[in-house]
Amino acid sequence: MPVPQDVHQEFSAKQQAEATLAAAVEKMREHLRVSKDTATIVAEIKKTMQTQLPSHGLTVFQVLYERERQDAFNREVEFNRETEADIRDFVIARDGHATAGKVRRLARNVWREDAAADRRAQEMERNISQKNPPQGSFRSPFRGRPPLYDREVVIAFADAIARVVEEPSFSWTRRVDDNKSEGVMLDVLVASVRWAMCCAQLAAGSVPSRPVRVTAEGLLSILRATKRHSRNRAD
Repeated sequence: MPVPQDVHQEFSAKQQAEATLAAAVEKMREHLRVSKDTATIVAEIKKTMQTQLPSHGLTVFQVLYERERQDAFNREVEFNRETEADIRDFVIARDGHATAGKVRRLARNVWREDAAADRRAQEMERNISQKNPPQGSFRSPFRGRPPLYDREVVIAFADAIARVVEEPSFSWTRRVDDNKSEGVMLDVLVASVRWAMCCAQLAAGSVPSRPVRVTAEGLLSILRATKRHSRNRAD
C-alpha cells in the first residue's frame, strides 16, 4: 500500500530538522571549544525527550505528543456545522442576535481540548479549595489559543544544552546595532525545539496546517520570564 504524501512530507521535515540540529551543534561545539563530538552532543540533547517535567507528570515527548493530538482533534471539530448551529441558537436566545464572526469564534474555542489549561485550572482549584471549596470540577469552558511553546519543554532543552557543553547556564547575547538576540546556544535551542515538535507531529500522525516554525524570540520570551521569576523569588 502506498505511503500517503503527508507522511513523506512530515518524515522529510524531521530529517531536515535533524540536519539543522546537527549543523547548529557543530557550530556551537567549535565556538565553545567543546571536546565532545557533535554526534555525542546531539544524542544527549535528544535524550531530553524522555525528561519528566515536574508540573506535568509527563515526559517532554508525551507533552508534545499530547499537544499534537489535541491540535488534530481541534482541527476536526473546528468547522463542525452542527456545533456552530447549536451555538448560534444559544447566542440568539441570549443576546437576540448572532453574528457569523461571533459564532465562528465561539465554535473555535468552546470545544477545544487543552490539557495544559485543564492542569492550570486544577492547580488553581487545589490552591483555593482550602479557603473556598468549589462546587464540582473547576475548568475553563472557553479555551483561548494555547501558548505556542510549552514553558517547561523549552527550559528542559535549554538546561540540557548548557549541561552537555558544561556551561554554568544557558546564555545568549544581544547585538548593539539592532538589539537582536543571537548566540550559538540559542541556535541549538531553536533547532532542538523544532526537531522535537517534528518528532511529535510524526508520531501523532497529525497533518499540520503549516510547517513547524520556531522563533528565537518566542523561546527567549519564556527564558526571560523564567529568569525574572527566579530573581523575584530570590529577592
